[in-house]
Amino acid sequence: MVAFARDNGVPHDRCGKLVVATDDAEIARLDVLAERAEANGVPVKRIGPAQAREHEPNVSCVAALWVESTAIIDFPAVCAALVRLLGEHDLRLNTPVLGIRPVRAAGSRWRRRAGSCGRTRW
Repeated sequence: MVAFARDNGVPHDRCGKLVVATDDAEIARLDVLAERAEANGVPVKRIGPAQAREHEPNVSCVAALWVESTAIIDFPAVCAALVRLLGEHDLRLNTPVLGIRPVRAAGSRWRRRAGSCGRTRW
């Protein structure tokens, strides 16, 4: 998503995310989140309260996960970029799809059959 944002001029900030355990009872769940993140290829770092306050001075926690790869993005700008990109292609809205079949044509993996004003195109 960051690459899409960069390539299409969409404002974003890779600011990271702090996931905190506010009491000892939440530490086990924090560990499960860390395991799940690692299993999915998301790098996380387990940190203590003092390190958490380096990222967020007002945080109160007993432990935390720092997820440096997390970013925020201007979602309306994402939508606008998608609309622009779709407009650059043969996009038909409010058109029934009458069939889709695989083809072996250069630059295309699928051929669609769409109806439009009583006409059918392959």
